[in-house]
Amino acid sequence: MNQHSPDKEPLSLQIPRTLKVRLYRMALKKRMNLSELVIKILLAETADIPISSGDYEAIASATKKAEKTGKRLATILNDSKRLES
Repeated sequence: MNQHSPDKEPLSLQIPRTLKVRLYRMALKKRMNLSELVIKILLAETADIPISSGDYEAIASATKKAEKTGKRLATILNDSKRLES
């Protein structure tokens, strides 16, 4: 059985088909798969965004729960309601 890493969370989004094709072509050009390319872009674009100690605690807690239960669990941040606005 293929088990997902407990330190990762799924992220699902819808993008225009043209953008998906562009990303796919870019991934081929760089000899990467699409997930690797998207992660690389997201890391570069968010490198200057600070993560608080509370964020790290929430991430660690969600990772521990995922390891214990074997299920994917979302990281709940204290300011998640503010982020949705």
